[in-house]
Amino acid sequence: MRKKTCSGNENIPKTVFAGSGAADLGQISDMVARKMHQNGDRQMKCLAFVGAGIENMINSVKDSEMLIIDGCPLDCGKLTMEKIT
Repeated sequence: MRKKTCSGNENIPKTVFAGSGAADLGQISDMVARKMHQNGDRQMKCLAFVGAGIENMINSVKDSEMLIIDGCPLDCGKLTMEKIT
């Protein structure tokens, strides 16, 4: 899914990452991200490749409009994504 910016000149891919984890809210985060993907709103991506440092995968999302849904109050998703920004 691509979104036009206010200038109308660029297409920006939209991605969603879910901090699924073992918490009950993690399961809900995962379900929301999957629903967004199924609806065509965003491409769902895996936080694990960021944590693992897989450069080609990280580079593939750096220019996207990222949404991170954390499944617990520890902010694991946010902390993981801070590694690449």
